Amino acid sequence: MAFIDRVIQYPNGPKLFFQKLSLRYWDDWKAYHEDTGEWPVGTLFNVPPFPGDDAEAYLCVEGDVVVNVEYWGVRQHDCTTTTARLTAEAGLLNKGHVNIILDNLASYISRPEGAGASAAALAPDSFTWIGSWDWTTDESDPGHWGMRKLDEILQTCPRGLCAADGTLIAPGTTACQVALLDGPRRMAYMAYDYMGMTPNALEGEFVKDCGRVPLTDVSGMKALKTSTEVYAAGISPDGRSLAIIQYSNTIEFGRGYVSVIDVSSGAERKLAWFTHASGGEQISFSPDGRWILVPRGSRDAGALIIDAASGAGKSFNELNMATCWWVVDGHLGLLCFGHGSSTDADFDPYDVTFFDLTTGQQSAVVRIVPPSFTLAPSYRSYWRAEPRADGRVLLAMDVPPLPGVPYQAHIVIGMLNLHTGVVTQLVQPYADPDGYILRKPKSWHWNAPLDMRVTAEPALLTDGLSRADMTAWPAFDDQYGAVIQVGFDSPFFTGKI
Repeated sequence: MAFIDRVIQYPNGPKLFFQKLSLRYWDDWKAYHEDTGEWPVGTLFNVPPFPGDDAEAYLCVEGDVVVNVEYWGVRQHDCTTTTARLTAEAGLLNKGHVNIILDNLASYISRPEGAGASAAALAPDSFTWIGSWDWTTDESDPGHWGMRKLDEILQTCPRGLCAADGTLIAPGTTACQVALLDGPRRMAYMAYDYMGMTPNALEGEFVKDCGRVPLTDVSGMKALKTSTEVYAAGISPDGRSLAIIQYSNTIEFGRGYVSVIDVSSGAERKLAWFTHASGGEQISFSPDGRWILVPRGSRDAGALIIDAASGAGKSFNELNMATCWWVVDGHLGLLCFGHGSSTDADFDPYDVTFFDLTTGQQSAVVRIVPPSFTLAPSYRSYWRAEPRADGRVLLAMDVPPLPGVPYQAHIVIGMLNLHTGVVTQLVQPYADPDGYILRKPKSWHWNAPLDMRVTAEPALLTDGLSRADMTAWPAFDDQYGAVIQVGFDSPFFTGKI
Protein backbone atom coordinates (compact mmCIF):
# COMPACT_ATOMS: atom_id res chain seq x y z
CA MET A 1 0.00 0.00 0.00
CA ALA A 2 1.06 3.59 -0.65
CA PHE A 3 -0.14 7.06 0.37
CA ILE A 4 -1.54 9.57 -2.15
CA ASP A 5 -1.53 13.30 -1.32
CA ARG A 6 -3.29 16.45 -2.43
CA VAL A 7 -2.02 19.78 -1.09
CA ILE A 8 -4.03 22.95 -1.75
CA GLN A 9 -3.99 26.55 -0.55
CA TYR A 10 -6.86 29.04 -0.56
CA PRO A 11 -7.56 32.48 0.96
CA ASN A 12 -8.25 32.54 4.68
CA GLY A 13 -11.35 34.23 6.05
CA PRO A 14 -14.96 33.43 5.26
CA LYS A 15 -14.28 30.68 2.77
CA LEU A 16 -13.23 27.91 5.10
CA PHE A 17 -13.80 24.26 4.45
CA PHE A 18 -15.83 23.98 7.66
CA GLN A 19 -18.34 26.50 6.39
CA LYS A 20 -19.24 24.22 3.51
CA LEU A 21 -19.86 21.06 5.48
CA SER A 22 -23.28 20.25 6.84
CA LEU A 23 -23.18 20.33 10.63
CA ARG A 24 -24.16 16.69 10.69
CA TYR A 25 -21.14 15.58 8.69
CA TRP A 26 -18.77 17.95 10.45
CA ASP A 27 -19.74 16.42 13.81
CA ASP A 28 -19.35 12.91 12.41
CA TRP A 29 -15.85 13.62 11.13
CA LYS A 30 -14.69 15.24 14.32
CA ALA A 31 -16.16 12.59 16.59
CA TYR A 32 -14.72 9.77 14.46
CA HIS A 33 -11.25 11.22 14.71
CA GLU A 34 -11.43 11.88 18.44
CA ASP A 35 -13.00 8.54 19.29
CA THR A 36 -10.55 6.42 17.34
CA GLY A 37 -7.45 8.48 18.04
CA GLU A 38 -6.26 7.55 14.58
CA TRP A 39 -4.24 9.55 12.11
CA PRO A 40 -3.31 12.64 14.14
CA VAL A 41 -1.41 15.44 12.44
CA GLY A 42 1.82 14.25 10.90
CA THR A 43 1.27 10.56 11.60
CA LEU A 44 1.78 9.71 7.94
CA PHE A 45 5.02 11.71 7.85
CA ASN A 46 7.96 12.12 10.20
CA VAL A 47 7.18 15.84 10.68
CA PRO A 48 4.47 18.14 9.36
CA PRO A 49 5.84 19.75 6.16
CA PHE A 50 4.11 23.10 6.81
CA PRO A 51 5.05 25.84 9.30
CA GLY A 52 3.00 26.80 12.32
CA ASP A 53 1.69 24.96 15.32
CA ASP A 54 -2.04 25.43 14.66
CA ALA A 55 -2.51 22.28 12.58
CA GLU A 56 -5.78 20.42 12.85
CA ALA A 57 -6.62 16.98 11.51
CA TYR A 58 -9.89 15.21 10.78
CA LEU A 59 -10.89 11.89 9.30
CA CYS A 60 -13.67 11.38 6.79
CA VAL A 61 -15.02 8.61 4.63
CA GLU A 62 -15.92 9.64 1.09
CA GLY A 63 -17.48 6.78 -0.79
CA ASP A 64 -15.38 3.79 0.24
CA VAL A 65 -12.15 5.78 0.72
CA VAL A 66 -10.87 6.91 4.14
CA VAL A 67 -9.31 10.37 3.81
CA ASN A 68 -7.18 12.20 6.38
CA VAL A 69 -7.69 15.99 6.14
CA GLU A 70 -5.10 18.28 7.74
CA TYR A 71 -5.19 22.09 7.97
CA TRP A 72 -2.68 24.83 8.68
CA GLY A 73 -3.44 28.51 9.14
CA VAL A 74 -7.11 28.06 9.94
CA ARG A 75 -7.15 29.82 13.30
CA GLN A 76 -4.36 32.37 12.79
CA HIS A 77 -5.95 35.79 12.35
CA ASP A 78 -2.81 37.18 10.69
CA CYS A 79 -2.56 34.30 8.25
CA THR A 80 -3.81 35.12 4.75
CA THR A 81 -4.15 31.56 3.49
CA THR A 82 -5.21 28.16 4.71
CA THR A 83 -3.25 25.11 3.61
CA ALA A 84 -4.99 21.76 3.42
CA ARG A 85 -3.52 18.32 2.81
CA LEU A 86 -5.69 15.33 1.92
CA THR A 87 -4.11 11.89 2.26
CA ALA A 88 -5.46 8.43 1.54
CA GLU A 89 -4.07 4.92 1.22
CA ALA A 90 -4.15 3.31 -2.20
CA GLY A 91 -3.11 0.04 -3.71
CA LEU A 92 -2.23 -0.88 -7.25
CA LEU A 93 -5.80 -1.85 -8.14
CA ASN A 94 -7.65 1.17 -6.70
CA LYS A 95 -5.11 3.94 -7.29
CA GLY A 96 -7.16 5.59 -10.05
CA HIS A 97 -10.31 5.51 -7.95
CA VAL A 98 -8.56 7.13 -4.95
CA ASN A 99 -7.11 9.83 -7.19
CA ILE A 100 -10.61 10.70 -8.42
CA ILE A 101 -11.92 10.92 -4.83
CA LEU A 102 -9.07 13.21 -3.75
CA ASP A 103 -9.44 15.41 -6.82
CA ASN A 104 -13.17 15.83 -6.13
CA LEU A 105 -12.57 16.71 -2.48
CA ALA A 106 -9.79 19.17 -3.35
CA SER A 107 -12.04 20.88 -5.89
CA TYR A 108 -14.85 21.02 -3.34
CA ILE A 109 -12.67 22.58 -0.64
CA SER A 110 -10.98 25.21 -2.82
CA ARG A 111 -13.85 26.33 -5.03
CA PRO A 112 -14.21 30.14 -5.09
CA GLU A 113 -16.69 32.10 -3.04
CA GLY A 114 -19.80 33.55 -4.59
CA ALA A 115 -20.08 37.19 -5.60
CA GLY A 116 -22.48 38.13 -2.80
CA ALA A 117 -26.19 38.87 -3.03
CA SER A 118 -27.43 39.56 -6.55
CA ALA A 119 -29.34 42.69 -7.53
CA ALA A 120 -32.32 40.52 -8.45
CA ALA A 121 -32.44 38.98 -4.96
CA LEU A 122 -32.56 42.44 -3.33
CA ALA A 123 -34.92 44.07 -5.85
CA PRO A 124 -38.02 45.81 -4.42
CA ASP A 125 -40.39 43.78 -6.63
CA SER A 126 -39.03 40.44 -5.40
CA PHE A 127 -39.34 38.67 -2.06
CA THR A 128 -37.26 36.75 0.47
CA TRP A 129 -37.92 33.92 2.88
CA ILE A 130 -36.06 32.02 5.57
CA GLY A 131 -35.32 28.43 4.71
CA SER A 132 -34.29 25.40 6.69
CA TRP A 133 -34.41 21.63 6.25
CA ASP A 134 -34.80 18.40 8.15
CA TRP A 135 -34.58 14.67 7.50
CA THR A 136 -37.82 12.77 6.96
CA THR A 137 -36.18 9.55 8.16
CA ASP A 138 -34.06 8.51 11.14
CA GLU A 139 -31.59 6.64 8.93
CA SER A 140 -28.09 8.03 8.55
CA ASP A 141 -27.64 9.25 4.95
CA PRO A 142 -30.51 7.11 3.64
CA GLY A 143 -29.61 7.97 0.07
CA HIS A 144 -25.97 6.89 0.54
CA TRP A 145 -24.89 10.00 -1.34
CA GLY A 146 -21.58 10.77 0.37
CA MET A 147 -20.43 14.23 1.39
CA ARG A 148 -20.18 15.74 -2.10
CA LYS A 149 -23.61 14.59 -3.24
CA LEU A 150 -25.23 15.62 0.03
CA ASP A 151 -23.73 19.08 -0.29
CA GLU A 152 -25.11 19.41 -3.82
CA ILE A 153 -28.58 18.52 -2.57
CA LEU A 154 -28.42 20.86 0.41
CA GLN A 155 -27.40 23.74 -1.87
CA THR A 156 -31.02 23.69 -3.05
CA CYS A 157 -32.41 24.17 0.49
CA PRO A 158 -29.92 26.25 2.50
CA ARG A 159 -30.53 27.39 6.05
CA GLY A 160 -30.86 31.17 6.22
CA LEU A 161 -32.28 34.08 4.26
CA CYS A 162 -33.16 32.97 0.74
CA ALA A 163 -33.95 34.86 -2.44
CA ALA A 164 -37.11 34.13 -4.42
CA ASP A 165 -35.28 31.38 -6.33
CA GLY A 166 -34.20 29.65 -3.10
CA THR A 167 -30.53 30.63 -3.16
CA LEU A 168 -28.86 31.79 0.06
CA ILE A 169 -28.46 35.57 0.13
CA ALA A 170 -25.72 35.77 2.78
CA PRO A 171 -23.89 33.15 4.91
CA GLY A 172 -24.38 35.27 8.05
CA THR A 173 -28.14 34.76 7.90
CA THR A 174 -27.96 31.08 8.78
CA ALA A 175 -29.12 31.62 12.36
CA CYS A 176 -31.57 34.48 11.81
CA GLN A 177 -35.14 33.85 12.93
CA VAL A 178 -36.91 36.75 11.19
CA ALA A 179 -35.80 38.79 8.18
CA LEU A 180 -37.31 41.37 5.85
CA LEU A 181 -35.85 43.73 3.27
CA ASP A 182 -36.72 47.37 2.64
CA GLY A 183 -35.69 47.45 -1.00
CA PRO A 184 -36.50 51.13 -1.71
CA ARG A 185 -34.10 52.20 1.06
CA ARG A 186 -31.64 49.31 0.56
CA MET A 187 -31.86 48.08 4.15
CA ALA A 188 -32.47 44.70 5.73
CA TYR A 189 -33.73 43.88 9.20
CA MET A 190 -32.99 40.56 10.86
CA ALA A 191 -33.76 39.12 14.29
CA TYR A 192 -31.32 36.74 15.95
CA ASP A 193 -31.70 34.77 19.17
CA TYR A 194 -28.84 34.81 21.68
CA MET A 195 -26.89 37.55 19.93
CA GLY A 196 -27.44 39.98 22.80
CA MET A 197 -26.10 37.94 25.70
CA THR A 198 -23.65 40.82 26.25
CA PRO A 199 -25.99 43.77 25.53
CA ASN A 200 -23.23 46.40 25.39
CA ALA A 201 -21.08 44.40 22.99
CA LEU A 202 -23.30 42.63 20.49
CA GLU A 203 -21.53 40.08 18.37
CA GLY A 204 -22.42 37.25 16.05
CA GLU A 205 -20.89 34.41 14.05
CA PHE A 206 -21.46 35.72 10.55
CA VAL A 207 -19.20 33.13 8.90
CA LYS A 208 -19.48 29.57 10.17
CA ASP A 209 -16.63 28.40 12.42
CA CYS A 210 -14.79 31.72 12.12
CA GLY A 211 -15.73 32.84 15.62
CA ARG A 212 -18.01 35.58 16.92
CA VAL A 213 -17.37 39.07 15.57
CA PRO A 214 -18.52 42.39 17.14
CA LEU A 215 -21.14 44.22 15.07
CA THR A 216 -18.92 47.28 15.17
CA ASP A 217 -16.33 45.37 13.14
CA VAL A 218 -18.66 45.02 10.13
CA SER A 219 -19.53 48.21 8.29
CA GLY A 220 -23.14 48.93 7.45
CA MET A 221 -24.50 47.05 10.48
CA LYS A 222 -26.03 48.30 13.71
CA ALA A 223 -28.16 46.90 16.49
CA LEU A 224 -31.65 48.32 16.86
CA LYS A 225 -32.69 46.32 19.88
CA THR A 226 -31.59 43.74 22.39
CA SER A 227 -34.50 41.94 24.00
CA THR A 228 -36.14 38.58 24.27
CA GLU A 229 -37.17 36.49 21.28
CA VAL A 230 -38.52 38.48 18.30
CA TYR A 231 -40.67 36.33 16.04
CA ALA A 232 -42.30 38.83 13.66
CA ALA A 233 -41.43 42.22 12.16
CA GLY A 234 -42.83 44.70 9.67
CA ILE A 235 -41.44 47.93 8.19
CA SER A 236 -43.46 51.15 7.89
CA PRO A 237 -44.15 52.58 4.40
CA ASP A 238 -41.67 55.42 4.96
CA GLY A 239 -39.01 53.04 6.24
CA ARG A 240 -38.63 54.95 9.51
CA SER A 241 -40.23 52.50 11.92
CA LEU A 242 -40.02 48.78 12.55
CA ALA A 243 -42.89 47.01 14.31
CA ILE A 244 -41.97 43.81 16.14
CA ILE A 245 -43.68 41.13 18.21
CA GLN A 246 -41.80 39.67 21.14
CA TYR A 247 -42.81 36.49 22.87
CA SER A 248 -41.50 34.63 25.88
CA ASN A 249 -43.36 31.66 27.32
CA THR A 250 -41.21 32.04 30.45
CA ILE A 251 -43.11 35.29 31.13
CA GLU A 252 -46.70 34.30 30.45
CA PHE A 253 -47.88 31.79 27.90
CA GLY A 254 -50.10 33.15 25.13
CA ARG A 255 -49.08 36.83 25.23
CA GLY A 256 -47.44 38.75 22.40
CA TYR A 257 -45.77 42.11 22.99
CA VAL A 258 -45.78 44.76 20.25
CA SER A 259 -43.12 47.47 20.05
CA VAL A 260 -42.20 50.08 17.46
CA ILE A 261 -38.52 50.87 16.91
CA ASP A 262 -37.21 54.08 15.39
CA VAL A 263 -34.70 52.72 12.86
CA SER A 264 -32.64 55.91 12.93
CA SER A 265 -32.08 56.16 16.69
CA GLY A 266 -32.78 52.57 17.66
CA ALA A 267 -35.19 53.78 20.37
CA GLU A 268 -37.99 51.37 21.26
CA ARG A 269 -41.56 52.43 22.04
CA LYS A 270 -43.70 49.85 23.83
CA LEU A 271 -47.03 49.91 22.05
CA ALA A 272 -49.41 47.12 23.10
CA TRP A 273 -49.70 43.49 24.10
CA PHE A 274 -52.31 40.92 23.14
CA THR A 275 -53.64 37.54 24.20
CA HIS A 276 -54.08 34.34 22.17
CA ALA A 277 -50.52 34.62 20.85
CA SER A 278 -49.15 31.42 19.37
CA GLY A 279 -45.67 32.59 18.39
CA GLY A 280 -46.54 32.43 14.70
CA GLU A 281 -48.42 35.68 14.10
CA GLN A 282 -47.43 38.24 11.49
CA ILE A 283 -47.26 42.00 11.94
CA SER A 284 -47.56 44.70 9.29
CA PHE A 285 -48.18 48.43 8.86
CA SER A 286 -51.14 49.67 6.85
CA PRO A 287 -50.23 51.33 3.52
CA ASP A 288 -50.73 54.79 5.09
CA GLY A 289 -48.60 53.89 8.12
CA ARG A 290 -51.33 54.71 10.66
CA TRP A 291 -52.27 51.21 11.75
CA ILE A 292 -50.64 47.89 12.61
CA LEU A 293 -52.26 44.53 11.88
CA VAL A 294 -51.70 41.33 13.86
CA PRO A 295 -53.73 38.44 12.38
CA ARG A 296 -54.81 35.80 14.91
CA GLY A 297 -56.48 32.51 14.08
CA SER A 298 -58.32 31.28 17.16
CA ARG A 299 -62.09 31.08 17.63
CA ASP A 300 -61.82 33.58 20.49
CA ALA A 301 -59.64 36.14 18.74
CA GLY A 302 -59.37 37.33 15.14
CA ALA A 303 -57.63 40.21 13.37
CA LEU A 304 -56.19 42.77 15.80
CA ILE A 305 -55.66 46.34 14.53
CA ILE A 306 -53.55 48.74 16.63
CA ASP A 307 -53.14 52.50 16.30
CA ALA A 308 -49.42 52.92 15.51
CA ALA A 309 -49.32 56.21 17.44
CA SER A 310 -51.32 55.51 20.59
CA GLY A 311 -51.30 51.72 20.94
CA ALA A 312 -55.09 51.60 21.26
CA GLY A 313 -56.55 48.66 19.38
CA LYS A 314 -59.62 46.77 18.28
CA SER A 315 -60.09 43.07 17.62
CA PHE A 316 -62.34 41.80 14.84
CA ASN A 317 -62.87 38.35 16.27
CA GLU A 318 -65.11 37.16 13.45
CA LEU A 319 -62.13 37.52 11.09
CA ASN A 320 -60.20 34.61 12.55
CA MET A 321 -58.91 33.23 9.26
CA ALA A 322 -55.84 34.60 7.46
CA THR A 323 -56.04 38.37 6.85
CA CYS A 324 -53.81 41.03 5.32
CA TRP A 325 -54.06 44.72 4.40
CA TRP A 326 -55.75 45.76 1.16
CA VAL A 327 -57.27 48.91 -0.36
CA VAL A 328 -60.31 49.14 -2.67
CA ASP A 329 -61.37 52.53 -4.11
CA GLY A 330 -59.33 54.30 -1.46
CA HIS A 331 -60.98 52.34 1.38
CA LEU A 332 -58.62 50.63 3.80
CA GLY A 333 -59.60 47.08 4.67
CA LEU A 334 -58.52 43.47 4.99
CA LEU A 335 -58.38 40.59 2.57
CA CYS A 336 -59.85 37.53 4.29
CA PHE A 337 -58.95 34.02 3.11
CA GLY A 338 -61.69 31.45 3.62
CA HIS A 339 -64.35 31.29 6.30
CA GLY A 340 -65.35 28.87 9.00
CA SER A 341 -63.42 26.02 10.57
CA SER A 342 -62.62 22.67 9.00
CA THR A 343 -65.18 21.11 11.36
CA ASP A 344 -67.98 23.49 10.30
CA ALA A 345 -70.61 22.50 7.76
CA ASP A 346 -70.10 25.78 5.85
CA PHE A 347 -66.30 25.64 5.87
CA ASP A 348 -64.87 27.20 2.70
CA PRO A 349 -61.08 27.66 2.41
CA TYR A 350 -61.24 29.06 -1.14
CA ASP A 351 -63.40 32.18 -0.74
CA VAL A 352 -61.38 35.46 -0.69
CA THR A 353 -63.29 38.55 0.49
CA PHE A 354 -62.60 42.21 1.27
CA PHE A 355 -63.63 43.54 4.70
CA ASP A 356 -64.08 47.30 4.32
CA LEU A 357 -62.97 49.24 7.42
CA THR A 358 -64.88 52.30 6.23
CA THR A 359 -68.30 50.74 5.63
CA GLY A 360 -68.09 47.47 7.54
CA GLN A 361 -69.22 45.56 4.46
CA GLN A 362 -67.61 42.36 3.25
CA SER A 363 -67.54 41.76 -0.50
CA ALA A 364 -66.25 38.98 -2.77
CA VAL A 365 -62.84 39.44 -4.40
CA VAL A 366 -62.01 36.12 -6.03
CA ARG A 367 -62.46 32.42 -5.54
CA ILE A 368 -59.28 30.40 -5.25
CA VAL A 369 -59.02 27.63 -7.80
CA PRO A 370 -58.88 24.42 -5.71
CA PRO A 371 -55.63 22.45 -6.06
CA SER A 372 -55.48 19.28 -8.11
CA PHE A 373 -54.53 17.20 -5.07
CA THR A 374 -56.74 16.16 -2.15
CA LEU A 375 -56.03 16.79 1.53
CA ALA A 376 -57.98 16.36 4.74
CA PRO A 377 -60.14 19.45 5.48
CA SER A 378 -57.83 20.63 8.27
CA TYR A 379 -55.01 21.07 5.71
CA ARG A 380 -56.92 22.96 3.02
CA SER A 381 -56.60 26.50 4.42
CA TYR A 382 -54.29 29.27 3.24
CA TRP A 383 -52.56 31.54 5.75
CA ARG A 384 -49.65 33.96 6.42
CA ALA A 385 -50.72 36.17 3.51
CA GLU A 386 -48.29 38.87 2.30
CA PRO A 387 -49.82 41.08 -0.44
CA ARG A 388 -48.35 43.22 -3.20
CA ALA A 389 -50.26 46.05 -4.90
CA ASP A 390 -50.23 44.31 -8.30
CA GLY A 391 -52.45 41.53 -6.93
CA ARG A 392 -49.83 38.91 -6.11
CA VAL A 393 -50.16 37.47 -2.61
CA LEU A 394 -47.59 35.21 -0.95
CA LEU A 395 -49.16 32.68 1.38
CA ALA A 396 -48.69 29.35 3.10
CA MET A 397 -50.34 26.23 1.75
CA ASP A 398 -50.17 22.52 2.47
CA VAL A 399 -49.28 19.84 -0.05
CA PRO A 400 -49.42 16.04 0.28
CA PRO A 401 -46.34 14.01 1.28
CA LEU A 402 -44.69 11.39 -0.90
CA PRO A 403 -45.81 7.79 -0.37
CA GLY A 404 -44.04 6.34 2.63
CA VAL A 405 -43.00 9.70 4.11
CA PRO A 406 -44.39 9.86 7.68
CA TYR A 407 -46.23 13.21 7.43
CA GLN A 408 -49.84 14.15 6.68
CA ALA A 409 -48.94 17.33 4.79
CA HIS A 410 -46.05 19.74 4.14
CA ILE A 411 -46.04 23.55 4.25
CA VAL A 412 -44.83 25.33 1.12
CA ILE A 413 -44.95 28.91 -0.17
CA GLY A 414 -47.61 29.66 -2.74
CA MET A 415 -48.48 32.78 -4.72
CA LEU A 416 -52.11 33.74 -5.32
CA ASN A 417 -53.09 35.83 -8.32
CA LEU A 418 -56.05 37.92 -7.13
CA HIS A 419 -57.15 38.49 -10.72
CA THR A 420 -57.48 34.80 -11.61
CA GLY A 421 -57.67 32.91 -8.30
CA VAL A 422 -54.82 30.65 -9.36
CA VAL A 423 -52.29 29.68 -6.67
CA THR A 424 -48.81 28.80 -7.94
CA GLN A 425 -46.61 26.66 -5.72
CA LEU A 426 -43.24 28.45 -5.44
CA VAL A 427 -41.26 26.06 -3.24
CA GLN A 428 -41.10 22.29 -3.58
CA PRO A 429 -41.47 20.35 -0.32
CA TYR A 430 -38.38 18.17 -0.81
CA ALA A 431 -34.79 18.74 -1.81
CA ASP A 432 -34.42 15.27 -3.33
CA PRO A 433 -36.71 13.06 -5.45
CA ASP A 434 -36.96 10.38 -2.75
CA GLY A 435 -38.19 12.81 -0.09
CA TYR A 436 -35.41 12.25 2.45
CA ILE A 437 -34.76 15.98 2.98
CA LEU A 438 -37.72 18.24 3.77
CA ARG A 439 -37.62 21.98 3.05
CA LYS A 440 -38.98 24.19 5.85
CA PRO A 441 -39.80 27.75 4.70
CA LYS A 442 -40.93 30.60 6.98
CA SER A 443 -40.94 34.40 7.39
CA TRP A 444 -41.56 35.39 3.76
CA HIS A 445 -41.92 39.07 2.85
CA TRP A 446 -41.95 41.22 -0.25
CA ASN A 447 -38.85 43.42 -0.47
CA ALA A 448 -40.92 46.62 -0.25
CA PRO A 449 -43.89 47.82 1.85
CA LEU A 450 -47.41 47.57 0.39
CA ASP A 451 -47.81 50.58 -1.93
CA MET A 452 -51.53 51.45 -2.06
CA ARG A 453 -53.23 54.81 -1.49
CA VAL A 454 -55.79 55.29 1.29
CA THR A 455 -58.21 58.22 0.80
CA ALA A 456 -61.20 57.39 3.04
CA GLU A 457 -61.30 57.47 6.84
CA PRO A 458 -61.65 53.92 8.28
CA ALA A 459 -64.78 54.63 10.34
CA LEU A 460 -64.67 51.26 12.12
CA LEU A 461 -61.38 52.30 13.71
CA THR A 462 -62.51 55.69 15.05
CA ASP A 463 -64.63 54.19 17.86
CA GLY A 464 -64.34 51.26 20.17
CA LEU A 465 -60.54 51.18 20.44
CA SER A 466 -59.05 50.28 23.81
CA ARG A 467 -55.52 50.39 25.15
CA ALA A 468 -53.87 47.44 26.86
CA ASP A 469 -52.84 47.80 30.49
CA MET A 470 -49.17 48.61 30.01
CA THR A 471 -48.36 47.98 33.67
CA ALA A 472 -48.62 44.29 32.73
CA TRP A 473 -45.63 44.61 30.37
CA PRO A 474 -42.93 42.25 31.71
CA ALA A 475 -39.33 43.12 32.52
CA PHE A 476 -37.86 40.57 30.07
CA ASP A 477 -34.88 39.61 32.18
CA ASP A 478 -33.60 37.18 29.51
CA GLN A 479 -32.43 39.83 27.04
CA TYR A 480 -30.77 37.49 24.59
CA GLY A 481 -32.30 38.50 21.27
CA ALA A 482 -31.35 41.26 18.86
CA VAL A 483 -32.65 42.97 15.74
CA ILE A 484 -29.94 44.27 13.45
CA GLN A 485 -30.13 46.70 10.55
CA VAL A 486 -27.87 45.91 7.61
CA GLY A 487 -27.31 48.05 4.51
CA PHE A 488 -27.24 46.31 1.15
CA ASP A 489 -23.70 47.66 0.59
CA SER A 490 -22.43 46.12 3.82
CA PRO A 491 -19.79 43.37 3.55
CA PHE A 492 -22.45 41.23 5.18
CA PHE A 493 -24.25 41.09 1.80
CA THR A 494 -21.36 41.67 -0.59
CA GLY A 495 -19.46 38.65 0.78
CA LYS A 496 -16.31 40.64 1.52
CA ILE A 497 -16.26 40.11 5.32
